[in-house]
Amino acid sequence: MPKNSSPDGESSPGLSPSSWPSPWPDPWGRLLREALAIEPDSVARGSEPPVLPPAAERGWPAAVLIAVEAGEQPGVYFTQRAADLKHHPGQISFPGGRVEPGDSGTAAAALREAREEIGLDSRCVHLIGQLPPHHTTTGFRITPHVAWIDAGVRLEPDGAEVARLFSVPLAHALEPANYRTTRRVRDGAQRLIYSLDFQDDHIWGATAAILIELVRRVARVRQRDFAVAQGE
Repeated sequence: MPKNSSPDGESSPGLSPSSWPSPWPDPWGRLLREALAIEPDSVARGSEPPVLPPAAERGWPAAVLIAVEAGEQPGVYFTQRAADLKHHPGQISFPGGRVEPGDSGTAAAALREAREEIGLDSRCVHLIGQLPPHHTTTGFRITPHVAWIDAGVRLEPDGAEVARLFSVPLAHALEPANYRTTRRVRDGAQRLIYSLDFQDDHIWGATAAILIELVRRVARVRQRDFAVAQGE
């Protein structure tokens, strides 16, 4: 792992500017750095439909890695879970999972899971920062960590949990107009569900909700309004 990358990153939603490795792929690197440095409470929601009150600070700790491959047209990596799994078969997500007792923190857990699931060598990972924890309806508290990964790094799904690995252009993933929202009722409560489509892939649920937090921040850095269309 690079000298300036932290294996933990628990104390702050983003690393301090002096700790960012250099050089970074710009202008995308600069955009992500500025977005991750924004304090959570100051992120404007714009004209987005109202969000339900956040869950309390509870739940099983988990972590995911938002891995962005460096390049002139960076891409964000996603995994598709195997169809024969008991939980969430075929669902699209980021590499990640539960924080295990041997992990030094959520960043270490995200890196370990990425290594196990897609063979990502931690030495090729450059952590930028993290987003606020996302609470799922299934009882997990997920900390998303954002990182650049070296261009051309060899990746391969493990074939057990992960059946497929693919990337979505970062520009597509950061554009609010590409998202849709729907409302569903679960356990008597109305919930806002985000989704993002790219080619034949439908990204929704916790994965899309995590991305939306990053999209909000990027919109603020760009000084643009944030709005997500209602789906059918």
